[in-house]
Amino acid sequence: VDVSDASSAGIAGTIAYMAPEQASGKKQLTTAIDIHALGVILFELLTGGVPYGGADVASILRRLTDETEPVPSVSRFRPDVPADLEAICMRCLSRMPLDRYLSAQALADAIDRFIIDEPQIDAPKRGWATTLARAFGWRREMPSMGSWWAPFWGAASTFAALAIIQLAILLDAPSWVSQVVLVYYLSAWAMIAWLLQSTDRGILNPVERSSAAIQYGMMLACASLVPTQLWFTGGSIAAVFQPFAAIIGLGIFVHGVTYWGRLYVAGLLLMGLAAFMPLFPVRFWPGAYGIALTLFQVLVAFHLRRVHREAETARAPQNS
Repeated sequence: VDVSDASSAGIAGTIAYMAPEQASGKKQLTTAIDIHALGVILFELLTGGVPYGGADVASILRRLTDETEPVPSVSRFRPDVPADLEAICMRCLSRMPLDRYLSAQALADAIDRFIIDEPQIDAPKRGWATTLARAFGWRREMPSMGSWWAPFWGAASTFAALAIIQLAILLDAPSWVSQVVLVYYLSAWAMIAWLLQSTDRGILNPVERSSAAIQYGMMLACASLVPTQLWFTGGSIAAVFQPFAAIIGLGIFVHGVTYWGRLYVAGLLLMGLAAFMPLFPVRFWPGAYGIALTLFQVLVAFHLRRVHREAETARAPQNS
């Protein structure tokens, strides 16, 4: 509704986007009215309507100027909107100008923190259950996942190598057999990470590039443990898979920060496996490690392939 509809009231601006102090006809106005208007726009984007909608100008003005009228909440219309985003919007719509963001830059900074999933500086404290749900549920959206093939190759390599090592230990084969296969396993892991890292950097997204670096770190950490383990165990490699599980579990946990919150859980589960390995015979550690890691790699591979296909499908109409 434009000023022509309410000129008799001496009020300038578009009524639905006015701040309460502006609708009341106050003369001393500040940039707080602009923050309120931005809040109305955000409210409209989130809910499809303005906060103080009404059938006529008089109704909108009455709701705006009535100090007992509660500010409509976003969650009333959209319960699925994240709490932090609703808090940003509601602060913009505060009836008290001093309670709003001091500038558009402060508002933009708050939205930036929401986008990268950083806590709001002035956000109310959340319960531990809400905090955990948010941490485990978030996922960084990427335009594509061209590296989806890597976990499939990793799973195949892990399964083959650990199956041979487990059988060699159970059949009391010479220790060099397991040692050779372990060298193959670490070499194949390094090769996959190298192929991922050597891919055109314009193709890989930031998540994939950071994942390749994490893979290198995990592989080098595991490789550095092998000589010491072989020294203390007289050449038997079964014992190396307990620290391997802890290191890789930590690496997967780190991916929870860089990509997907559910990887926190996967990392904790693998570290939990490392903690409980001493409860069963060492000779079965390679099999336990191999099964757990292969299952994880397969599940991640299918997830990444689905994400990549969805991205390719979404881009297809634009390329036609």
